[in-house]
Amino acid sequence: MINIVVVSHSALLARGVEQLARQMMRGDGCKLALAAGVDDEQHPIGTDAVKVMEAIEAVADGDGVLVLMDLGSALLSAETALDLLDPDLAANVRLCAAPLVEGTLAAVVAANSGASLEQVVAEAQGALQAKQAQLGEGSPAAKSAALPLAQGKSATWTVQNP
Repeated sequence: MINIVVVSHSALLARGVEQLARQMMRGDGCKLALAAGVDDEQHPIGTDAVKVMEAIEAVADGDGVLVLMDLGSALLSAETALDLLDPDLAANVRLCAAPLVEGTLAAVVAANSGASLEQVVAEAQGALQAKQAQLGEGSPAAKSAALPLAQGKSATWTVQNP
């Protein structure tokens, strides 16, 4: 069985995704673990690589682990977690760029049906197709945005990073 980890900056968001996903799961199906928010009551939004690592370890008893993330630094935390894991365990973990909500739901359904890690990844990555078809949109890769170029304008920033 493929198990799933949801990495989010927000514990509330992750719990909402979990509630939706649990409606798609059987009792003896895949395991779902959350690694969300940080342990700071004043500033709870963020990700923690150690939490991600612990979540992966908590569901590592299956045939593989799929990790879905919400925003940029969640990916960085997940990548760091992979570096912290035992290499044998890390070899059975896949990070997935699928959208968090749709991807998690599709992954849970695929995992619960006994799909392989590659099949679960494919289902998660294709999760937006139904919504895109309903809205008459092509895949994001198929369209290229024609952004107007501002000619003759420039900006300068000084980034100080002690």
